[in-house]
Amino acid sequence: MIVLLLLILIPLGIAVQTYALFWYETASSAHRRYLEDLSNGNPGRLLIKGILSSYFSLLLTIALYPTSFWRKLWQPEPASSCPLPPIILVHGLYHNISAWFLYRRWLKAAGFADITVMGYSSWNQTFPQLVKNLEQLLAEVCERFPGRPPILVGHSLGGLLSRALLQSVGNSAKIGGVITLGTPHQGSKLAALGLGNLAKSIIYRGALIEELEKGEAEVGTPCVALYSPVDNMVLPNHALQATGAGWIHQETSPISHVAMLYHRQTAELVIEYLKSMANAKN
Repeated sequence: MIVLLLLILIPLGIAVQTYALFWYETASSAHRRYLEDLSNGNPGRLLIKGILSSYFSLLLTIALYPTSFWRKLWQPEPASSCPLPPIILVHGLYHNISAWFLYRRWLKAAGFADITVMGYSSWNQTFPQLVKNLEQLLAEVCERFPGRPPILVGHSLGGLLSRALLQSVGNSAKIGGVITLGTPHQGSKLAALGLGNLAKSIIYRGALIEELEKGEAEVGTPCVALYSPVDNMVLPNHALQATGAGWIHQETSPISHVAMLYHRQTAELVIEYLKSMANAKN
């Protein structure tokens, strides 16, 4: 009974505390005026929506988290004759492959049959190591589906890893596109409170971000950054936008950071961009 109560109360506490920090960061910024315009003068309504979406998405995360151990569920299916490009999904910090439980279903329903999910530990790993792991996975997918450059979809840190991979020499030709969800393209101030070196490495405007931006050049590969106006994990809000040339930025409904993984309307946006990228390669 006590465990169940904690599982209910802890996500609520996280939701309320992170939105308190969000408002502390936003209250005296230009983003507050934007939220007032977006909400017809009632930004509190957006905050409540964000808190609720955060709370329920965290509950869903807890419920789905153990499915990552059901390996049969996540094993790639045999190579298909699907004309659409293969998809590589990359989860964010402290999550696991269960982050994509609903997305895999939605993508398959939309016709994307070839889906590979990258899993990793957020502990005892460095950002460059994870980029190398993703590069190896990219090579395996390219070998499995020759002539069909995969599209990467990354949530949060997963999007930052996908962006870094795209910037690596020789990889842009192998990738059909990159879509990020709630990715801290300029880092996040909340990373200062994160546990582990990997979390702290994505601090707002930190060394890692500067290194990524220094090596960034415009590439022909389509890149899309989807972000929420009330993201409670990436502060300040403008840090959700990439500074490099060639990126398309699109705002989603006002939902929380984690809720982007379970929000059907956001998934439909992703699928639209995926099909657009697929058509561009044909």
